[in-house]
Amino acid sequence: MLLGRHRGEFAALTDPRSRWKALANFFLLGAGSLVIGLAVVSSHPARVVGDPSVAERLEHVLYGLFGFEGPVGYTGGASSAVGHSLGALGLLTAVTTLYLALRPEHPAARLTADEEQRLRALLARHGGRDPLGHLALRHDKGVVFSPSGKAAVTYRVVSGVMLAGGDPIGDVEAWPGAIERFLDEARIRSWTPAVTGCSEAGGEVWTRESGLDALELGDEAVVHVPDFSLAGRAMRNVRQMVKRIERSGHETRVRRVRDVGVGDGDGDGDGDGELERIRRAAADWRGTDTERGFSMVLGRIGEPGDGDCVIATAHAAPWTNDRHQCFRSSSFAR
Repeated sequence: MLLGRHRGEFAALTDPRSRWKALANFFLLGAGSLVIGLAVVSSHPARVVGDPSVAERLEHVLYGLFGFEGPVGYTGGASSAVGHSLGALGLLTAVTTLYLALRPEHPAARLTADEEQRLRALLARHGGRDPLGHLALRHDKGVVFSPSGKAAVTYRVVSGVMLAGGDPIGDVEAWPGAIERFLDEARIRSWTPAVTGCSEAGGEVWTRESGLDALELGDEAVVHVPDFSLAGRAMRNVRQMVKRIERSGHETRVRRVRDVGVGDGDGDGDGDGELERIRRAAADWRGTDTERGFSMVLGRIGEPGDGDCVIATAHAAPWTNDRHQCFRSSSFAR
């Protein structure tokens, strides 16, 4: 009755999959409550008035699950204990069923093949302005596009928060449309919108279009390679470390993924190319299957379509260890 009267307060879309879970929970937990309830009703044989039949005991359980007194009588305080136990079972069944039936949708984020192609097209035209743009292609992200299709926002849902990663992808002129779609999606599903890892320009657009507050977390360090030098007193410590590493025979190689050797990929070490060995080295270095920092980590190495990504590898001198270690991988280079 209360839910029906205040149904306008429950505007969020429910999860269709959760409705089936609610139905299964009602029948399974309800059946379990009946069995446990029969055991509770029969747990005080010395205090039961008369000799009620199984049908009467079952009727008493059904009444008790709804908070009413049934046909079975007890002496002493047993009636109150049995009633409270049955009421608790009924309340547990009702609360869990309602939670599953009414909870907002929490989809498993995934990027479809069509969405990925549309994002790649946007990145091909506009990706040069954003060094983190390629990270929108993580497979565990969802995406919403602007009405014109010229911009998109990628996101994940974490504990009820619809978390966008970085700036919108695509034409800056179409960013407001993508942000509006993002906010609409959060509103109809009762998610809290938030953004992480956006640029200063992106932060200005986000705050203007969404009303969100901005919090500065850090600055992006950009090195202009042609003008970079180790000369000067300020770079003395760095210069000494570089010379020490050079004298020990170590070297660093920076290459595009497409330029790294690919083997048979079966993981047995027989015939595996350098790319497969880099994957194993990176996995050993992380030490866990859980990838952190979805807005600034691609989460994969060397997949088709990632040929422009850059891999930096450190190689030991031949007389010490000829096995390379992957220090940094999957960084998109413009």
